[in-house]
Amino acid sequence: LWFVSDDYIVVEDESSHRSDDTIIESESNSDDVEIGSGDVIYEPESDCDGVENRTTNYRTIASLIAMADVTASLGSGMSIRYFPIFFMDKLNMSPVLVQILYLISPLGQAGLSKLAQRGAQKIGRCQMTVVCKWCGIIFMVLMIYAYQMKIPNYVISVLYLLRTSFMNCTQALTKSVMMDVVPKNERAKWSAIESVNMFSWSGSAFIGGLLVNAEGILFNFYITASLQFLATLPLVYLFRESAVTEKPRQQ
Repeated sequence: LWFVSDDYIVVEDESSHRSDDTIIESESNSDDVEIGSGDVIYEPESDCDGVENRTTNYRTIASLIAMADVTASLGSGMSIRYFPIFFMDKLNMSPVLVQILYLISPLGQAGLSKLAQRGAQKIGRCQMTVVCKWCGIIFMVLMIYAYQMKIPNYVISVLYLLRTSFMNCTQALTKSVMMDVVPKNERAKWSAIESVNMFSWSGSAFIGGLLVNAEGILFNFYITASLQFLATLPLVYLFRESAVTEKPRQQ
């Protein structure tokens, strides 16, 4: 609530150069741009077909992105601590094999991050983030299904690596959207939301432990997938705001 309630007033000095935070509206409109209180007008590098440029308060966009990140962190924290238990107890994998999976996972994440950045240049950053998140959720469900169908462990391990890589490869995209939208003097404040994400991992791990004791580890994984899907809905809402979720350019 403090993030949203803290009013920000822009005082323009016509004699000075325009800052990077002042962005013009699309070339299809007239050269005279009228900016309301608290509104920032952005021009995307390439508009999606059939989507009109819109004027949106930057706080709304930043709040939706922060909500998506915190919800996704809550979901991930509920299960991330219990994957080693799943591999060792359910799949009878040795600790060495489990650590090998955790060693390979960041490599896949780094590779997909490069692909996600390229894809974001074509379809948009929020759009690419949602696509990757949904792929990660699908692989999560397939991993659970593969275990229930007694499919070999190496297939389950590959599905886990794909799930983890897709879910974590878009962190830079959502952060770049937030940093482009908010004014420079508020970027540090909104970046502090990362500390909330780290806290939510520990707090949600406790909730995940309660679910594991009550319903089992697979039920906890299903709840994680559900929360991660809910975390994408604020980003889906921003699809219609493609004029402000693309990287703005300065005239």
